[in-house]
Amino acid sequence: MKKNQNSYMKKTKYTFSLEQLNKIGNNSEDFTLQMLKQFMLSAIEISTNMLAAVKQNDWNMVKSAAHKGVPSYSVMDLKELTDLLKAIETAAQTHKEAPFIRELVQIFNKKNQKVINEINEYFKEFEEIKVTPA
Repeated sequence: MKKNQNSYMKKTKYTFSLEQLNKIGNNSEDFTLQMLKQFMLSAIEISTNMLAAVKQNDWNMVKSAAHKGVPSYSVMDLKELTDLLKAIETAAQTHKEAPFIRELVQIFNKKNQKVINEINEYFKEFEEIKVTPA
């Protein structure tokens, strides 16, 4: 038996928001949790790819990874990270200011890791509200 998890799905103490996922999934708890898990995997992949690309001076890969992330971060209402991704994408397009791009990627990576940690915390807290049968 579950305690009222649906109300927990709407909590907003985190940087990310589940509002759009809940709308898209018609308030389906399973859909929202699955999409949140998928977002977290994608967030890890984007950071990994951008960091590797910066080390290789592969600005097209940096641009591609940043571009790929914009819609997902937007859906999660992560405006600051969405704006960073757009700035990285734009800067990587011309790749004239490599130190600036590296700095943006480092800033993004740090803030992205915070969001990933928050999602992990959310999943732990979400699991804690499950009630075992008597």
